[in-house]
Amino acid sequence: MEPNLSDAGAGGGEDRLSALPGDLLVHILLKLRNAPAAARTSVLARRWRRAWALLPELHFPRGTHPDSIRAALTAHDAPALGHLFVTTTTTEVTLESVEAWLTIAARRLSGVLSFQISKRWNMAGERGALNLPCFEKATKVGLTLSSNGLALPPSGVFTRLADLELFGITLHGPCTLGDLVSTPRCPSLRRLCVYSVTGLLDKLIIHSKSLLQLELNNLPSLELLDVVVIALQDLVVNSCFSDHSRPVATVGSTYL
Repeated sequence: MEPNLSDAGAGGGEDRLSALPGDLLVHILLKLRNAPAAARTSVLARRWRRAWALLPELHFPRGTHPDSIRAALTAHDAPALGHLFVTTTTTEVTLESVEAWLTIAARRLSGVLSFQISKRWNMAGERGALNLPCFEKATKVGLTLSSNGLALPPSGVFTRLADLELFGITLHGPCTLGDLVSTPRCPSLRRLCVYSVTGLLDKLIIHSKSLLQLELNNLPSLELLDVVVIALQDLVVNSCFSDHSRPVATVGSTYL
């Protein structure tokens, strides 16, 4: 179905850009892979004023302030948000401002979340950990946080999540990673990749009926690995347990 780009109430005369089909306008804006730039095209023609808000995926490049991301997600009017990509290097933003747009995204997103922070937080006055909401409809979540703190949601089910990637994160409690990714809360999880994660990760206990691929890299603080994953087909454990002289690892799988 062609997106509805009605220009009711807009002023000015007809122009060639306004004559383009709505789905073509959306396709053109998707090629920008830049939500703020797409929003700025609203000045080009009357029918472009709502086009950016109908994009099925939103990309926010480095330098986009969290308040702008929150405003864009609030104004987003597409039937579904299939992809959300956010990259930031800003050290002046607060955890609360990031959590504000994450909360909105958790309600809207039905596909992939990719969130990257390439600098440490300005920790003055901060509590030190970003609270991740439950993404019930997301199919993939990838977080790269440059050793910044993350608190996993203590409740809620990631019903459709099939792929979870965690890179450069300091985990905070009370929820453990094992509790989150086990079957009761991630019933569809097929791939889990954990790389350079510290904090609340001395023990990783996973009981999953769906997990097929598990990758653990550079987890020196890991002391106990207990995996009961009947369908597991691919297991990678690299540079783990190095902080402990007597680590314990048990793996239960039909295929390994």
